Parts: sequence; C-alpha cells; structure tokens
Amino acid sequence: MTERSEARERAPSPDEDDATRSGSPSDDDARFVADLREAGLLNELAESELATIVDKLGRRKGIARRIDLLEQYYSADGNTNVSVRRRTADRFFLHHGSDPATATELVKRLTELAPEIALISFERLATDDGPLVLRAGSHVAAVVDEYETLLDTNEVDLRELEETRPTVTVRGLVGALNILLDRHGISERLVPLVSDQKREAYAATSLVRAMTLCGRGYLEAEELDEIAEFTGW
Repeated sequence: MTERSEARERAPSPDEDDATRSGSPSDDDARFVADLREAGLLNELAESELATIVDKLGRRKGIARRIDLLEQYYSADGNTNVSVRRRTADRFFLHHGSDPATATELVKRLTELAPEIALISFERLATDDGPLVLRAGSHVAAVVDEYETLLDTNEVDLRELEETRPTVTVRGLVGALNILLDRHGISERLVPLVSDQKREAYAATSLVRAMTLCGRGYLEAEELDEIAEFTGW
C-alpha cells in the first residue's frame, strides 16, 4: 500500500479506537494535525482545544472525521471574530454540497480570504455569453468549468440546451482566485484537501509544503502537475 493510500484510508488501530471513545486524540488525529501545522495551518490549535474538538467528534472515522475536525476548529465554537481570523490566516474555505449558495455568494466568501486584493468581481467577459471570470482591476482570471476540460476536440457542450442558467463549480472559482493571487504576487495558493462526498475543503500553503501534503495523501490532486495547474505555481 502506498503512503497516499495509507493517509486516505488507514483504519484506526484498537488503541486509536479506544482514544476516540475516551475523547483523547487518536494517533491519526495527532498525525493529521501535526502534518497540517507543518504546512503552516492550524497555528492556534492548542492541545486543550483539540481534546474538546475530538470529544465532539465521537467515534467518527476516516476522511469525514478529518473534515469535521477542521470545520470545528475554523468555526471556533461560534466565536465569529476568532473564526474569521483563523479562516483568513489559513485562507480556509469549506463548502457543503447541500448549501444553495449562488456563485456570487461563493465569490464574496472567497474574496474575504484575499484581503490583499482590493476588489474582486464575478462577471462575464466582453459579451452576454462570454466566458465567466473573476476580475480584480486590470487582472482577469477565467473560471474554468471542469466539465468543459473533459470535452473532446469539436465535441459540443449540450448543457447550453438543457439548462436555463449557467453554473460554475466551487473548484473553478477557487482556481480563478489562485490566478489572481499569482497576479498580485502572493506566493501562497489554495489547495484542495481530500474531502468527503458532502463537502469541499481548501486551504492555502506554499509550493514546497503543498508538495509534502500531496506526498502524504492529504490533497485531492495526486500528481504535482495537477497542483501546479490548479494553483498557477
């Protein structure tokens, strides 16, 4: 089994299962937190808060447990000021698939994670049916729809015949934000963390640290060139 597979799917040992029952961090919890701290994330997570979070997670296991842990940390137990500070510091973005948020609402949330960029707008370029982009002053970044990247040459995207209004993916919006970060000379970029089927999670780190996270199986991207393409590095 590869290191990536172990990081994604490793089953808890009996000792770890006992730890989740007692409310103490399991070995997998501790390893996950340590690896993310090494990547520059979770800097405010004290051991006492981790113990409290783990107690709330109960016996949840696997990838869902990790995303639950992150969601608990960044929500800061309902303290809005602390939550905003943590999410902004790590540029952490979590989206629930069941959330009916519009693209404009998602862009607003994303722009809060890039305070260095004065104003970001979501618009169509040039014409009413032009490409969707994020714009910041003179800088423009295309919102790439993953569906379109899968079409073969000369293949027609039939969604225009089936849908009454355009849709975009969260991943496409995050990728566009990464391009704007690059255009503004910001070295950190948002990378996609391995998530469950109900949520998407992203956090910002450096290229070297992203390579480490990828090698340890914490990123959705399985190859370094996937990371480079998504982040603009």
